Amino acid sequence: KGTLIVLVDTGWSFLKPYLQDREKKVLMIVIPLQVVANIADIVLNETGPFTQDWITWKQ
Repeated sequence: KGTLIVLVDTGWSFLKPYLQDREKKVLMIVIPLQVVANIADIVLNETGPFTQDWITWKQ
């Protein structure tokens, strides 16, 4: 958790001087949405109804 925050903070401070206010606002909306979408994708892939069939087919 701490490493992720450090990485995001490092990237943000690197890009910060070059972004306009509008671009900063867009990033502040898009990045959390992307994180939520990735988490939802992982949850759906791990707990979907097809998981049992896939495990059976894989064996």
